[in-house]
Amino acid sequence: MGHAGSLRSSSKSRELEFPIATGIRRRSGSLVYSRNADVHVAYSALKRVEDEQDEGEEDSEEDSDGGEGKMEVSREADHRKVEVVQRELALNPSKCGDGSDILQFSAPIYYVDENDHKIRLDIMRMGSLRGSVLVSYHTMDDSAIAGERYFERSGHLHFEAGVCCMSIDIPIVENDRWSTTLEFKVCLDQPTHCKLGNYLHTARVKVIDDNVFPSDVFRGQVQQEEEIERIDGFWLFLEYCKLNCGLSGIAWRTWLTLVLDQMKNVYLVLKLKLSIYMVNDVFDDNNTTKTCANLLSDPCSKVCIISAGYILPMFALHAWEYAKLRLDIHGNSRLFLRTNVFRKYLNLSAASRREVVPTEVQEVILEDCDEAAEGYVAALEVV
Repeated sequence: MGHAGSLRSSSKSRELEFPIATGIRRRSGSLVYSRNADVHVAYSALKRVEDEQDEGEEDSEEDSDGGEGKMEVSREADHRKVEVVQRELALNPSKCGDGSDILQFSAPIYYVDENDHKIRLDIMRMGSLRGSVLVSYHTMDDSAIAGERYFERSGHLHFEAGVCCMSIDIPIVENDRWSTTLEFKVCLDQPTHCKLGNYLHTARVKVIDDNVFPSDVFRGQVQQEEEIERIDGFWLFLEYCKLNCGLSGIAWRTWLTLVLDQMKNVYLVLKLKLSIYMVNDVFDDNNTTKTCANLLSDPCSKVCIISAGYILPMFALHAWEYAKLRLDIHGNSRLFLRTNVFRKYLNLSAASRREVVPTEVQEVILEDCDEAAEGYVAALEVV
């Protein structure tokens, strides 16, 4: 797991320890300690809460995705910890920071591979390091969405006197679906007895995707340039269709289209049935078979029923065709391809970008992406 420019302390941040003494007064060259029972209670409560939080963090490392219940327990423990710390600092103003220390991330951008499962971000404290300070943090969606590319996290950090660096871990979601390098943000806010840096109060985390297009089925062939042309077009297109079916914005549109497009087949069967009825019952005066349809002896009633069977379904079919235009599967699939191809190009290194002809990238974005999306919509029409 790596990230750019991160500053790490050589040893782990020391365990939080609160002295029982509430203050130290210098009088006639001697130190006089005044004790407070409330602080001792706050210290014991804080240690108990921290033990519960450590157990929650160990469980989270064993199972990064955890569950909603575990996350709620961790948040509750963090909230109780903050309340205990704030109460302890309120009882001991001398232990609070002087408000001049600056908290910020160690780097503006962090990089993590999706296979690393988590990213560790360092928060630095710069200044006198005297007294205790608090700060909150939370994740924020950007091109990466919480639950799809990473797990949402929020909490508080308590910097004891002398502690200059602390870390937070953000779990990363690993999947086999091709995508581009996506990013999310981690923000610091609500500083207590300190202040935030002017620029590094927010860090960007870029999640690098290592899957190949359209799926890893062709990874071995894609890695060898001479083998790319030998990939069977049918299976390549099939994997592209599977990719679309796995996208959150396109999957439900695809299944809705597959289901409601069957109305055309239902209408075709209905017209065949009505044609058979007209030939066998309406136009055949010698037919004595009693069916539900020919119980109506009035010819006008029969004509009205048959006309309704032909006309009314057409309104439903036209309404569905209009709805399909609003769903715009073609446009959404094309937008997904264009966005990811362009982001892939922007995230190339300078050396790799020099090897790519810009006109070829433009052709892929404007023409090839449109043709691929159009082929996907055509495949749905066939089904």
